[in-house]
Amino acid sequence: MNKPSMKFHGNVRELLSLDTVITIADNRTAIVENCTTIEECNEILSRVKSREFEIEIWGQDLSVSNFKTKSVAINGRIEKVVINRLPSKKEK
Repeated sequence: MNKPSMKFHGNVRELLSLDTVITIADNRTAIVENCTTIEECNEILSRVKSREFEIEIWGQDLSVSNFKTKSVAINGRIEKVVINRLPSKKEK
């Protein structure tokens, strides 16, 4: 009897939802999905890290909420978003 087999077509990262996703609603809320840590948060800067990126959100009256299931919501008046690729383990 033949055993059933599974084959993955396309990118496994997309299938497992490992990509960093940033959603910005107006200039009031930014949701970062698949983040690993909150590095810094004050009234003008929120910095979070994902597997591959460091995301800086600049603005006024910023606050962080909903840090669960590897997602974070940053609320306030968002003025600028900076995305920096982290060095890979091969580059270190």
